[in-house]
Amino acid sequence: ALLKVAETHHAGLYILTLLYTGMRPGEAAALNWADVDFAHNEIHVHAALESGPGHIKGPKTRAGVRDIPIHSALLPRLLAAQGEPFAPVFTSREGHRLNSNSQYRLWSTFKRAMDIELGAKLKRNKIEESKIAEDLTPYCLRHTFATDCARAGVPLETVRWLLGHADISTTANIY
Repeated sequence: ALLKVAETHHAGLYILTLLYTGMRPGEAAALNWADVDFAHNEIHVHAALESGPGHIKGPKTRAGVRDIPIHSALLPRLLAAQGEPFAPVFTSREGHRLNSNSQYRLWSTFKRAMDIELGAKLKRNKIEESKIAEDLTPYCLRHTFATDCARAGVPLETVRWLLGHADISTTANIY
């Protein structure tokens, strides 16, 4: 359902980027097109959207500064959407950089579309019987990325690095 809804939903590229890179939502929201290095097929993570006021700051830890390979399923979508170097990669419907509120709205509308795709019961356009767990959040895509890496046999140290964890015990204990 996620992949199908991502084909047409405004938040599709943002959601797929979270799924295929393991980035924290705030890290993805802080990306500019200059951070997407098509020549080397990687995304340079060096900033994050701060919760609340929405300022761009350094990542959560020094280990958060990293280069993440661009997944082959994500590359054509990024190429098709490519913008000016200092423009934000992900924007609200109004064309502004994502902030905490717009991230919440994007996720809410995306999650609703997935719910409907999965057969949620509607009454007067309101979901009456959901098919999606209430606790499904964008951060779950980070967990999915880590799980997919583990299933593919990616070494834990590499997963730690890709996720931007300073300590491998964080990766091992949480993911």
